[in-house]
Amino acid sequence: MEDPNVHIITEKNSIVLNEFTIAVDLDGTAFVFRQMNEEYKDTNGITKHFHMEDLYDEGYFANLPPQQNVCDAVKQLEKEGFHVIILSAYLPDSEYAAKEKAESVRKHISPTMPVYLVPCGHKKCDFILDNGTPVLILDDYSKNCFDFDRKSPVFGAVKCRNKINGTFGTWTGPSIAIDMEPHKIASEIKRFGKELIVNNLTKEIPDFLPGRDSLL
Repeated sequence: MEDPNVHIITEKNSIVLNEFTIAVDLDGTAFVFRQMNEEYKDTNGITKHFHMEDLYDEGYFANLPPQQNVCDAVKQLEKEGFHVIILSAYLPDSEYAAKEKAESVRKHISPTMPVYLVPCGHKKCDFILDNGTPVLILDDYSKNCFDFDRKSPVFGAVKCRNKINGTFGTWTGPSIAIDMEPHKIASEIKRFGKELIVNNLTKEIPDFLPGRDSLL
């Protein structure tokens, strides 16, 4: 890809972060993820009922509606100076998925925010080097949240409840809901970030920690 801030990641531990980072998922978090058999219109205006093979259609990811409250909250966090990245899985055997996901981020969230796309079927957390830097992921999929929460004391997760997931109650940790006001979503993420740092590192936010001022 021509965009220098879009990274297709294939090797584990190859995302190196050196400041407190908020990692944001796309499907089901910043953008809608359709349910099986859900009715929608494709890029040609043809009514379809969602099946997994639709994920390989040209224009599918490009035309997913943003979950606007989440997108606006992410914009606010970036504006406040937080290091925010996109961390999303993509289909390696799709001709369009990676490109369209990156373009949707540029259209609806930020023209410069770093985008990291990792192959589906792998733990997202395994692609981030655990070098002691705190990382908080916002994700709708409980498995991804558990993976991050268990990976390292400095990794944490906030579940994005989108009215589709969360029906079994397995995740009891931090969460936000897509119908919350953007400023409230951003405030909760900051609160959980501060808790991650304070509870799991030094019991206080050290002066040298990047992003410290934004958390105070």
